[in-house]
Amino acid sequence: MSQPAHLFRALLLATAALLSGCIPAYQAPPSDAKVNLPAAWRDNPAFYMTAPGSPAWWTAFNDPQLTTLVTEALQNNADLAVAATRVREARASLSQARSGFFPSVDLAASGQSARSLTVLGPGESRSWQPQAELSWEVDLWGKTRAENRAARAQLEASEAAQKGAMLSVASATAESYIGLLGMDQQLKLTEDTVVSRRKALDLIRSQVDGGYASALELTQAESEYQSVLQSVPRLQQALRQQENALSVLTGRVPGSIRKGSLQHLAVPALPGIVPSELLRRRPDIVGAEKNLVASDETLRARRADFLPQLNLSASIGEVYTSGLNYDPVRIWSYGGSVLAPLFTAGRLQARYDVAVAQRDRAAWSYRATLLQALDEVEDGYAAQHYLQAQRAHSDMRVATLTRSLSVAQDRYQNGYASYLTVLDAQRSLYSSQLDNISLLQDYLVSYVTLYRALGGNISQANGNGQHQTRAEHSLADLRP
Repeated sequence: MSQPAHLFRALLLATAALLSGCIPAYQAPPSDAKVNLPAAWRDNPAFYMTAPGSPAWWTAFNDPQLTTLVTEALQNNADLAVAATRVREARASLSQARSGFFPSVDLAASGQSARSLTVLGPGESRSWQPQAELSWEVDLWGKTRAENRAARAQLEASEAAQKGAMLSVASATAESYIGLLGMDQQLKLTEDTVVSRRKALDLIRSQVDGGYASALELTQAESEYQSVLQSVPRLQQALRQQENALSVLTGRVPGSIRKGSLQHLAVPALPGIVPSELLRRRPDIVGAEKNLVASDETLRARRADFLPQLNLSASIGEVYTSGLNYDPVRIWSYGGSVLAPLFTAGRLQARYDVAVAQRDRAAWSYRATLLQALDEVEDGYAAQHYLQAQRAHSDMRVATLTRSLSVAQDRYQNGYASYLTVLDAQRSLYSSQLDNISLLQDYLVSYVTLYRALGGNISQANGNGQHQTRAEHSLADLRP
């Protein structure tokens, strides 16, 4: 090794040793952000099935129209198109980060023409110089590698966000469609009730004319008839708004939606997983963890800013000049430089402190996301259990009120009760039937909510567990 090379190496090592004492110590993520996952859910594990479901979980409802709508939404929804652009942006950023591993090569060309006065009189000269230049910052301290790992984690976070957006759109479409069926069934019930109340009103009018009923009974019957009749346009308005919202979800212009029947929807099998599986199934948890990895790698890159940078450069070219009859002369150069920060007025420390705060914020966001996921799953299983019990009681109540109405009509026809008793029985039955439809709708929607809370039964094969970095290992204390 030549003497200049020895001196250069010694200078670099001495500078690094001098600055090493100025590098801030690595700060680990806050330990309080860790979440200890429960071993099982609060409900009895025997309550739900543990068989894996189909990735296209919405097909479990066995409604071709629902399947068509979800498929259209996944293809045409504008929010999903936005999510796809974010993935492309993150992929391009990763390519940009990877370029830091390689030297940059530039081509340059310059030309000059001049007229000047010499001892021999006026003279003209021309020259042309093509040249290739190479420069490279050597990744001595792992800064480029850390930035590359951060970009990879950001890409994986964007991919997880895209999957989360797909899950949200599919869930919202399914919920909207089930809600549409529920409103449609309530509208049909109300229209049938209008017909029956109209017939009853005509009957009571004829009885009033014959002196067999009072004016009070007539006004009560008219009031009940108008009350039910008023519900028809209200439900029609809600139905129209639901159709328009569902059309927008599927990327259509607002319009009518072909509907199936709420009663004909199949009840899916309950999915079930252990709490620890949420870490790899929920896209938002995967995304939060990848954001945490990316911010920690960025923190490592900011630490490397305190150390000296080694830049290598080289160039080679030729000079063509009229003074030499354009006989080319080859020129070249090579060398290196060390750039070591000595005084930055606190800029590097501030950038490092910003990176620490961003990494800690990502750690707390990861905790918040995980806790929210646990809450949603617990709520989902609880909703299944309690809505099922409510539906059983509602079915029995409808059956009881149906018999009550029949008894009230018999008593009225036999002169043992007034028509107000019949009206009261009709009112109670109609309200109970509407509530029964709402409970069925909520029960079916709770399956959608649970599938979404569990990650949609979509395999999150996004490389989680692969490409582990030092940052991922350092974040192990935050993983349950």
